[in-house]
Amino acid sequence: MNWEKGQKEDLYRILDFSKANDLVVLPILIKIFKREKIQDCQKFLSSVQNQRHVEQEILKFENSSLLDKEQMLNVGKYNLNIITDILKTIKDHQFNKQNFSLDEYEEIKQDMIIKISYDKKIIEFFKLLIHLYCL
Repeated sequence: MNWEKGQKEDLYRILDFSKANDLVVLPILIKIFKREKIQDCQKFLSSVQNQRHVEQEILKFENSSLLDKEQMLNVGKYNLNIITDILKTIKDHQFNKQNFSLDEYEEIKQDMIIKISYDKKIIEFFKLLIHLYCL
């Protein structure tokens, strides 16, 4: 049951990838997931029709020029792909097979907390994950 250092670093790299995300999209997704009572967000985000729905929400959210809206749509599509990839990777990761509430993982937990605590984008991504878990 020993969780290797390489796996810990691998998990951090996955979370680090979430930093490529634009923070504007995360609250929009949370709002949609709550309103629509989405249970399987990965499946939801994989659907082209649902991606268009999210894009429409992005356009409503942004009060800006046509050029800005077009840029937001491009950013939104990119972000949806990133989020979908990260969710799938986290779901399939060895991390999900361990019980990290055990004392033997205390050092690993503290190390991850320290690494993550200084990164606002990873923290915001965690907020999305928490909202998804609460649905």
